[in-house]
Order: sequence, then structure tokens, then C-alpha cells
Amino acid sequence: MPSHPSPRKSRTALSLARVGRLRFSTLLTALLTVLLTVLLTVLLGPAQAEAAAGVLSTTPTANAVLSTAPTAVTIRLPPTAAAVSGHATVFSSAHEMIAEGQLQPTAGQPGVGSLPLRPQTPLTKGVYAVVWSAGGQSGTFAFDLEPGGVSPALVSGPKASATLGPLQDGVVAWIGWITLMIFVGAGALCLLVVGPVARSVSGELAARVTSRLTRLGAVALVLYVPAILLGLAHEASDSDGYDFGASWSGLFQSPSGTLDGLELILVALALALLGPALARSTSEPRRRLALIGATVSGGLALLATKFPTAVPADWPRTIFQTVMWFGHLLGGAIWIGGLVGLLACALPGAVPTGRRSAFWPSVIRRFSITAMSCVSALVLSGLWLYWVHIDGVRQLFTTLYGRVLAVKLLVFGCLLVIGAFNQFWLSPKLEALKAGGDEASTSRLLA
Repeated sequence: MPSHPSPRKSRTALSLARVGRLRFSTLLTALLTVLLTVLLTVLLGPAQAEAAAGVLSTTPTANAVLSTAPTAVTIRLPPTAAAVSGHATVFSSAHEMIAEGQLQPTAGQPGVGSLPLRPQTPLTKGVYAVVWSAGGQSGTFAFDLEPGGVSPALVSGPKASATLGPLQDGVVAWIGWITLMIFVGAGALCLLVVGPVARSVSGELAARVTSRLTRLGAVALVLYVPAILLGLAHEASDSDGYDFGASWSGLFQSPSGTLDGLELILVALALALLGPALARSTSEPRRRLALIGATVSGGLALLATKFPTAVPADWPRTIFQTVMWFGHLLGGAIWIGGLVGLLACALPGAVPTGRRSAFWPSVIRRFSITAMSCVSALVLSGLWLYWVHIDGVRQLFTTLYGRVLAVKLLVFGCLLVIGAFNQFWLSPKLEALKAGGDEASTSRLLA
């Protein structure tokens, strides 16, 4: 007769499992506490220096709307200040570094320093942010370049703040980012999490969930194509409209145009590879290979949006910042796109009722590990990007970049709460029910 483990051994195994989960939870809580402490230190530290800042004026004026591109950025501290010796960086609204370097002191004018603007490509319509530090002080301001006859004017308001562009511009940009991230995340979820678990359950289930996630990625990529074309046409236009002819002719004509063209080629390659992945006649190994190629192409297209477009003056800093951006984008894509993919798999038709108890606990456990890695990458890269772009908590509410970052932090916090619910309640509950053989309770919980 087959032997069965004694109740005492079963209880001991379950107790050891609970202790292991408790130690892991304690370690995770301690890690999150340390990260939160570091985040608060970084957030609150610069605010004190910011309060003591005594900048007299800047050129361009903070929140100015300009009709012609400026040739330099100038910082004017009080006349009592010593000769300016500092640093300034200019970013576009897409977080692309336009110029970076040391502030050059102005002869005969103590406290005045300038950074010449000599980008490889002319500045185009949009909002630009300047991050500077000089004489023991630092700050951030923005200006808006609006060619086409608009007279320079100061944006009035009770507080200094950069205004957002037209609503349709923001909607188009966000649709592009989100759809590409969903495509990459859904592909990574299928290859790293859902696919291996489904194949261990049954071949039919693997075909179902792979087809569901591949169709999700195809829809996301199809939505991305018009978004990127509209974005390029809007950037090429000298007005608030869309110039598709200029956008096409500008491809591969400059460093930024080359990256735009490369992004389009990679997206087209991903779409071409999705064809075999969706075809029912394709064998399982070839379907998986096509999905790998499409996901990698989409990931490279995502990274191309943050590749430097000019020869950097500081190679180590630029390389490190580019790596941080890559980690930020990939971590966000795999995490956010993975959550959307899990939601798609939870909809009716993907996982049959009789397979849920064998499928979902393992999927949630594997995705939790992947999500923790993504969150770590997002936190580390996010701290660095905050330190580069924002100088104090107040600028989260008084600058364009700060407001966008505040919204991203709010979304990140909501997703983190969902992840904590999964990590500390749902996943342990499912594991306990699965270990106890309570299939009915597991099915009710998953339903």
C-alpha cells in the first residue's frame, strides 16, 4: 500500500512554510522601509536648499512663451554673489537632454552665468525645462517655445508654474507610451510567467492563454502605430497642426530623426512577427519563437525613445542616466503590461473553470517574483531621475515635469498597493488552500 505522510509531518511542513513566508514578508517590509526612508531623504533634503535660493532672474524668464529659440540660458544671482560657477541641463518635454554643461561666468557681472544652447538639431515647438545649480543654490524653471508669430509673454498666475500643452497632445503621447508598454509587458508575461505554467497544466490551456495575450499585444501595437505617426507629424509642424509630409522627410535626416525611423522599423518588424504568432497553422515552437522576436523588437523600440541623440559632454554620466532610463522603461512595461495581461487572462474564455486551481496560484507566485524585480528597478531608477529633474518637494506642484511626476507617483502608489495585497494576502491564501487540497475554496477565491 502507498504510504501517506502523517498529520504531524503535514502540520510541520505547513508551519515551516508559514515561517518561510513570515521571514520573507519581514525582509520585504524592512526593504520597503529602507527604500521609503531613502526616498523621503532625497525628497526633503533639496527642499531646504531650495528655500534659501536667491535667484534674481533667469533668461528665458520662468514660464515664458517664446516665438524664437533662445541661444543661451542665463542665471542671475544677487549682485553680492561671487562669480557664478555652476552647472545647467536643458530637457525637452519628452525628457530628452538638449544641452548640458558648466555655466560660463559673464565678465564684469558678478553672479551671472550662461549656458550656450548649441543643439545638433534646432529646438522645435514644445516645453523645455532647465535644471541648474550655482553658488551653492539650485532650481528649476521652464519655458515654452511656440514658433509662428507668437509674441514672447509671461505666463501669469498666482504661482510660477509651467502650463501643460493642449489636451490632444498629451492624450496622443500617453496612448503611444501606454500601448507600447502593454505590448512589451504582455509578451514578457506570456514568455516568462503564463506560458510555462500553462504548458505544465495542459497543451490546450497553453494555446488558449498564448492566443489571448498575443491578441492583446496585437491590439496594443495597432493602437500604437497611429499614435506615433500623429506625434511625429505634430512635432514636425510649425503650428498646432500636423505635418505628415515634413515628418516623413525628417526621418533619418538627424540623430533624433534616425531614432524615430529606427523606432518605426522595429514596430513594423514586431507587427510582421505577430502574424506567425497568431496563425493557428504555426507550430508551437515557431509560434513561441515569433513571439520572442516580436517582444524583443517592441522592447528595443521602447528603449529607442530614450537613446541619446547627441555626443555627450560627460560620457559616464550619460551612460549611467541612459541605463537608468532603460531600467525604468522596461521595469514599468513588464509590470504594468503584465498586470493588464493578467486581467486579460482572467476574463471569461481564457482559463476553463476546472483548470483555475492548477493555473492561477503558480501564475500569481511567478508574477510576484517578476513584479518585485520590476518594482526594485522602478524605485532605484525613479530616485535617480527625481534627483536629476526635481529640486525639492515644492517643484512637484509648481513645474511641468513635477506635476507629471506627481501623477506617475500616484499611479505607482496605487499599483504598489495592489501588489502588496497580492503578496501578503492573496498569494499566501492560495498557497495555503492548495496545500490543504481545498479545491472548492480555491475556485471560489479565484472566481
